[in-house]
Amino acid sequence: DLFNEIESIDYAPADSAIRIEALRLIEGLPLRIAELGRVMVVSLKAGGYIDAHADEGDYAANFSRFHIAIHAEKGNVFHVGQESAHIRTGECWWFNHRLEHEVANLSGSDRIHLIFDARVSSLYQKKES
Repeated sequence: DLFNEIESIDYAPADSAIRIEALRLIEGLPLRIAELGRVMVVSLKAGGYIDAHADEGDYAANFSRFHIAIHAEKGNVFHVGQESAHIRTGECWWFNHRLEHEVANLSGSDRIHLIFDARVSSLYQKKES
């Protein structure tokens, strides 16, 4: 199974503390977000792996994918297309999720990421109030 190594927990959507904190992190980014899509907190176990896949369909075509590393030790390798990167704790990355991508957690601890999808009118321009 593609996501057999990902632990996920469904939280109450409206007023859970995790939702409030996630939105605070997202709102602090220098992005002009037109619409927020899925927001997930995921944990990939130490030694875990997510098989190569590409996201498809209308949803993937209309939303950009972002990762904020909440906890990611050295040894977490993210492969997208022909590129590889280690997303460090505290960093936020955009990647083209329509390209084939995979993740290996070769560290000794779980990798925790806040993953969110958004329609952005422009990158690196914080929304004006």
